[in-house]
Amino acid sequence: MNDNLSRAIAAEIAAGGRIESQTETSAVVVTGQKVNHVLHLLISLFTVGLWVIVWIVMASKGGERRTLLTVDENGEVRRSAPGFATQRSVCGKCGKPLSPMWKAKCNHCGGYFSQYPPVLRN
Repeated sequence: MNDNLSRAIAAEIAAGGRIESQTETSAVVVTGQKVNHVLHLLISLFTVGLWVIVWIVMASKGGERRTLLTVDENGEVRRSAPGFATQRSVCGKCGKPLSPMWKAKCNHCGGYFSQYPPVLRN
């Protein structure tokens, strides 16, 4: 396994995460806990439905969060939500990877994205 990935996994575990799955080049780390719906149902019944608002907020904002850690061919570790890290944006002109906060033009070749839209590649 890659040393950079091992360090990133250790940092996630130290921050309270747990490993859900792991391969040589990726790992899924879970943080948080599942929402206890039975408890919220009982509280909602006892408060005559007033707790439902809190329950909805907790169900939508709380719970488990998954982070996909992947290591690329250069040894760089990327963090993302599962499903989004299998593709990355590259410049439509030069093919270089784009930073997550790309603006109107590529930092590498200066190509404007209105002329050369970004492309998703594996």
